[in-house]
Amino acid sequence: MEVVKDCTGVYLRDKAGKDFKVCNEDRLSSYSTGTKIRVSFDNLNECFGLIEDPSCTEEHLFEGKIEITNIY
Repeated sequence: MEVVKDCTGVYLRDKAGKDFKVCNEDRLSSYSTGTKIRVSFDNLNECFGLIEDPSCTEEHLFEGKIEITNIY
């Protein structure tokens, strides 16, 4: 999957071009946009934890929310 970062958050893009919002984005802090990585993840209905104020007015459409369980 490809790492995508913008002011709305951190996402992983699959081979079909669909983006998935990463709920535990701190796991990808050392990766830059465009980096390709292999991960395992769980699908989530909602992200849990602290809710941050929106830092930009952009909107990033995504297919679902995920939590990374492993990076290979």
